[in-house]
Amino acid sequence: MPHITKHNRQTMARHLRLGRQTRGHSVERIAAAFGVPVSVIEKVETGHLLPTSVELHRMCKWYGLDAYAVFWPLRLRVIASTVFGARKQDDTLHT
Repeated sequence: MPHITKHNRQTMARHLRLGRQTRGHSVERIAAAFGVPVSVIEKVETGHLLPTSVELHRMCKWYGLDAYAVFWPLRLRVIASTVFGARKQDDTLHT
């Protein structure tokens, strides 16, 4: 299982932050759309909390990002934690 590097987490967070700002959404609006506290979205956007790939794809729609184009080059295995609840199995972006 590949290690999720600090650089990859920061790169993911930077893409999400810039995507949200480009679309003009506030952190509060994104948090409300996902039904999570603002602090959760802030942690995702700083790279301290990693969403699963399904959650990341859903976030990309809100953030105006193409998940495959943005995250496939990083080969992120998003396994550390989840934004929306308990993990059922290991998941990758390219499955």
